[in-house]
Amino acid sequence: PTRRSSDLGDSQYTVSDHFELPVDLLADAVWPHLHFLGKEVRAWAELPNGWVERLLWIDDWDFNQQETYRFRRPIRLPKGTIVRAEWRYDNSAANPRNPSRPPKRVRHGEGSEDEMAVLWLSGEVAGEPQRQCLIEANIQHAFRLIDRAAEFRKGR
Repeated sequence: PTRRSSDLGDSQYTVSDHFELPVDLLADAVWPHLHFLGKEVRAWAELPNGWVERLLWIDDWDFNQQETYRFRRPIRLPKGTIVRAEWRYDNSAANPRNPSRPPKRVRHGEGSEDEMAVLWLSGEVAGEPQRQCLIEANIQHAFRLIDRAAEFRKGR
């Protein structure tokens, strides 16, 4: 995810990310993941024809209510669709879910005292070649995120 610099006490710290689908996907569910400072998570798909499909919007995130959100009906996302996500955090003393008093600087990590910005989208593709293509694109995307995180840590 793209990170923006944040001060301690920031109630609107936002990160975002996007992923271009290399194949058609029949999406059936989405699973977001944030920790205790998470406040809001949004995800949407920008289809190649210009249409925007909202996939998820939770405006009052609660770490204790994480779940997979299944769509009422599968959503067809054609090749070239851009899936975008935005996560907002509240690291202020006014956040009743903030485990740190006073607030402390939080880094990305898997522990509950850390934070995450994750979104999994599940669905079906036409066959094994398309599945392999999607897996490879996800791996490449993960490596780009790792590179960006390394640059962020260096202060660039």
